[in-house]
Amino acid sequence: MQQIARSVALAFNNLPRPHRVMLGSLTVLTLAVAVWRPYVYHPSSAPIIKTIELEKSEIRSLLPEASEPIDQAAQEDEAIPQDELDDKTENEAGIHEYVVSTGDTLSSVLNQYGIDMGNISQLAAADKDLRNL
Repeated sequence: MQQIARSVALAFNNLPRPHRVMLGSLTVLTLAVAVWRPYVYHPSSAPIIKTIELEKSEIRSLLPEASEPIDQAAQEDEAIPQDELDDKTENEAGIHEYVVSTGDTLSSVLNQYGIDMGNISQLAAADKDLRNL
């Protein structure tokens, strides 16, 4: 251990003065950063958890007036009203669903919908943002 310390001291003393100053200041700075611990403010180490048990009559007083009652199930007759988008999808015969899985590329997904590579390259040439896809 003494031999290592001597060799380090000998190498340090053989350095030019600006190098020794820089090496010493960087060593002091590194040790100061390693020792320094910022103060972190913790207002409370454990949050206060309080359980409040309510009776059924008290639960309704906490709910907003426009909400549905908790103890009643949703009615079956309340269906979502049909709109023109539902009519369009019902009349479409060639609906094609595709699930993107691992290893699929953008071109393979678009080829499933009948878009070939020529059209994809034209889109990429026209729009800079699409080029990186």
